[in-house]
Parts: sequence; structure tokens; C-alpha cells
Amino acid sequence: VNGVISSINQSSETIAINANKINLNGYVSNDNANWSIDNEGNMRAENLKIEGETGTDILSVNYIDNPRYPATLAGNVDLYINSSSGDDNYTIDDILQSYDEAEEQGNGSLKKKFKTIQGAIDAIPKFLNNKTVHITMETNSTEDVYIRGVTSGAIRLYMNGKTLYGTIRTYVCSAAIHVYGGTKDSTEGAIGIIHPNVGLSFATRSTSVGFESSQYGALYKVKVFAPDTNPSGITSTEKVCVASQAGTGSVYCKNVQIVNAVIGFRTNNHGCLHVNSSSGIASKYAFQSVTGGMMSLA
Repeated sequence: VNGVISSINQSSETIAINANKINLNGYVSNDNANWSIDNEGNMRAENLKIEGETGTDILSVNYIDNPRYPATLAGNVDLYINSSSGDDNYTIDDILQSYDEAEEQGNGSLKKKFKTIQGAIDAIPKFLNNKTVHITMETNSTEDVYIRGVTSGAIRLYMNGKTLYGTIRTYVCSAAIHVYGGTKDSTEGAIGIIHPNVGLSFATRSTSVGFESSQYGALYKVKVFAPDTNPSGITSTEKVCVASQAGTGSVYCKNVQIVNAVIGFRTNNHGCLHVNSSSGIASKYAFQSVTGGMMSLA
């Protein structure tokens, strides 16, 4: 007889169904709804682990935890820095979710913010996917900012007329790094201030802002003080405001005022600077290019 042979074995703890073919008609789930299959064949599970291969025409996921597929951005992002109310433990997803909640409830105070610029930099992915990260300072901040290895996009820091009591350094970035004294809507509508206590160790000089092995950087409407003190190991008295070195493609400085500088703008080792409409006084050199550095003035 060409029929279906089946058996059902049931105990107080288990049920075993053995058959050549099993049809489940209707919605199927467990008591806690941790997994389910509906009438259209859509399956939902809290956690799913597959050994071996799987295939699909379209794979839609929010996050992939695999070093071969680094995280990236789906769109441009606006981040805010508040040293009083911010928290550097937030993730980008936390921030974006809070924006949705703030919009839904019509309450802007629900928007989450980072405590420091570095907290925001550390939270964004290294690969920006040709998107722009807009970072706005709401308060003064005391910190050193280090931007390393960010690619394929742009980071724009709006100082909003506030003061950064620290240094800024970029290293091996192909993403464009722009610093504006003003806001997103009026980039040169205010003067931002960079005034570090301890400078960067940069080409054997104490430096306030340094671009190294990076594709493109820019400073607009910023007052840059030379460091108050040298970092450990630097004995040179030639304190520098803005420097570019080690193959940095281009750094554009417009309306940058140097203060308390021995050397205002400095390039070396194939670093590049273009200085436009800037001001201030340096006690030794306003502009210095050495050992392959390049600089143009306008």
C-alpha cells in the first residue's frame, strides 16, 4: 500500500512525531512566542543559529557582527556634544532612536547627546559609506580629539562659538575632516577657539592642531592658541598652532587666527597647507615649510 506511515509517541515530557510527510496548517508558536510560523510561511525567532550554508535572494539585517563586514552609516548623522548632560556610553543606534522618540513626542529634550567630541568620534564607524557626520558643540569641552582611520565620507565639527581646551589630531584618514567656528547653518557665523594646555608631540614640536597622513582637512573661522606647555619628551621651544605632515593631501585654513605662536603654520615631510585670509602674529615664523613640506598663501 502506497500510504503514509506515521507514529506519534508521547510521554509526560516529550512528543515524537515520525512520518514521511508532516503538514502543519495554521499559526504555530510556543507559549512565550519566542518563535513562530504564520500561515504565509513567515518565521520569527528571537535567536537563530544555522550550521552550514543558507541561501536567500534578499538579506535584510540591522547589524552584522563580523570583522569582514564592518559597520557603516545608512545616512548622514547629526550628533551633539554637551559636557554637562551628555553620555559617552551611548551608541549611534541609541542616539538615532532617541531622535525618533523626540520627534514622535514633540519633545526635543529627549534627544541623547555625547559628553565629549571623542565619545562621538569613537562611536561612529570607521567606514562612513560616503555619508557625513555633523558634530555640534553645545558647551565648551576639555579633551584631546584624535581622529584615526576614518574613510569614505566626511566629519564636520561645528564649534558653535565654543572653546575646545585641547588638541585636534587626524591620522591616516581618507575622509574629509572639517572644523568650523560656527554652526551647521552658519559655518562662519561665530569664532571657535582651540586652546590646549598640553600640546601634541608633532614633528618634534608642541602643536595644537595636527593633520598627519590624511587626505583632506580644513579649518574655518577658528582662533588657535599655541599650547601652553610641551608634552613629555618635547624640548623644542617652537610651539606651533597648525601643522601638516607625512603626506597629508591638503589642509585648507580660512580666517584662522594664530595666538601665542612661535610658528603659526608649519608643514614638513610632504604635508600640505593652503592658508587664506588668516591673521595673528608668530614670534619666529608665521609660515614654515621644511623637508618637503608645501604651503600656499592667499
